[in-house]
Amino acid sequence: MNLQHPPPGRYPPRPHPLALLLLFAIAFVLTTMAALATGTPAGTLISNTAQASYSVGASSLSKSSNTSTFAVAELINVNVVSQDGGNVGVVPGTDDQYLTFTVTNTGNGDESFTLSADSAIAGDDFDPTLVGIFADTNGDGQYTPGVDLAVPGGVVDLAADAGVTLFVVNNIPSTLPDGVTPIADGQTGTTSVSITSNTGSGALGTLIPNGGDGGTIDAIIGSSGGLPATTDATYTATSISLDVAKTAVIVDPYGGSTPIPGATVTYSLVVTVSGSGTAVGLTITDPIPANTTYKPGSLTLDGVGLSDGAGNDDGEATGSPVNLITVRLGDMTAGSKTITFAVVID
Repeated sequence: MNLQHPPPGRYPPRPHPLALLLLFAIAFVLTTMAALATGTPAGTLISNTAQASYSVGASSLSKSSNTSTFAVAELINVNVVSQDGGNVGVVPGTDDQYLTFTVTNTGNGDESFTLSADSAIAGDDFDPTLVGIFADTNGDGQYTPGVDLAVPGGVVDLAADAGVTLFVVNNIPSTLPDGVTPIADGQTGTTSVSITSNTGSGALGTLIPNGGDGGTIDAIIGSSGGLPATTDATYTATSISLDVAKTAVIVDPYGGSTPIPGATVTYSLVVTVSGSGTAVGLTITDPIPANTTYKPGSLTLDGVGLSDGAGNDDGEATGSPVNLITVRLGDMTAGSKTITFAVVID
């Protein structure tokens, strides 16, 4: 950021509120991720003076050397690491699918870096469509559109040994690059992320005169192997299909199946997941129909009774009178689960 004094009688425009929010958010993230720097800070003065002691006759004499002083140069190191622990599963045709990275300034001075991303990588099956690079504004480790803000120009400023969590967000196409062939299970699309020091780049040991903090000390490219530092992360297409089939069995007070007042209606919900993907956080809700009353203690999951009260297990019947059934199935892969509950016709 280039700060200039305004001409006399004029003032610079006020920053946009979103820009201020982003700056504060990134500052918060950097503060929480900062660690004790492992090297001597850039610009630190190292001085020493030698002493000579000797005697002449009965006199003890000493003599000091000149003082040697130098400033520690800035070592430019950066590390960018994928935090996904492997390929990220995505459904073809979905938007805002994110890859998570941490960027750490492993040097000994304040440094500005520019992050860039390329989703048109040779050797994979499909090309994700890059949306942008976003800061983990609220620090929850998950990308939320409208909450986590775009990083202007991909530029992040990091103190020595500080880090920041960033999301590289893509939309996933539904077809291969030919625009016709659907993306199949297991096919991949890769995004390459590079980060470059804004002070300069080059091979290991490259000297940048007066490139260090404050412009008065030298900088040198460190053991990150020369910049830019590059890391790849990959999406893997996973298919998933979810079906919920509902049936009702009626038993009237006379042993028949006529839906009259006093008859019991037992609902069955068969939830089926197919494909190689995972339905994450799958929750089933079912409102109690009007003109019926929930039958207490009738809620089951795969034949095992669930309590009606909230917070006791994975199911609950809430409201007074009860007006909603909720069952949490969690992260569900291929298979099926059956939920049952009963109501009585008023």
